[in-house]
Amino acid sequence: MNLLHPAIAYFAVALLVLAMISEALKLTTGRRFWALVAKYHIAAAAVTTFLAALTGLVDYNSSWMSEDGRSVLKAHLALGIFVFVVVLLMANYRYLLQKSLPPKFNLMYLVIGGLALGLMFGTASLGKVGVFRFGSGVNAAMLNFNQTEEYLKKLYSLDSLPPPGREDSLLALPLKPIEDTLAANYDTLATEAAASENAELPSESATDHH
Repeated sequence: MNLLHPAIAYFAVALLVLAMISEALKLTTGRRFWALVAKYHIAAAAVTTFLAALTGLVDYNSSWMSEDGRSVLKAHLALGIFVFVVVLLMANYRYLLQKSLPPKFNLMYLVIGGLALGLMFGTASLGKVGVFRFGSGVNAAMLNFNQTEEYLKKLYSLDSLPPPGREDSLLALPLKPIEDTLAANYDTLATEAAASENAELPSESATDHH
């Protein structure tokens, strides 16, 4: 996985937190200093959130993922883009619309910022699930998947393997459920073949006797 995306995402979260703290201090103290700090922080948060969404989109389209991992990271990506739009609107308000709107919008702005923070933490949580639970974008998981797939193809003389279903788990070893299914079918066929051979033996002996 490209390490640029998670690194930028950390900065985006930190800058939005600092922007909201500065906004709260501006409302409680009335000092212009905190207004300037909040203004710069929300601008930096908008830039880093955009970069986080952009690098996340690149990673999503270029990294290996299981079916379930891709579903989780699709939600992660969609929510991340939504958070970027919200933060961008907040920055536009702070730089372009603040003087033209009533002062009561400052409190609403702080509430929206709190909601944006909650959504940002939720986005990060989805990313964590996609990476740490399903191994999405992790090179070791991709290599393990590819090596296991090639091993199973050679073991069972198959050109391709059936895709894992939603009920299959890829947490312990990629394609492990398919391996178990193939092994079970192989044992069943071997048992049926042995039974069939044993059933034919008496008739052959009887023929030789006559």
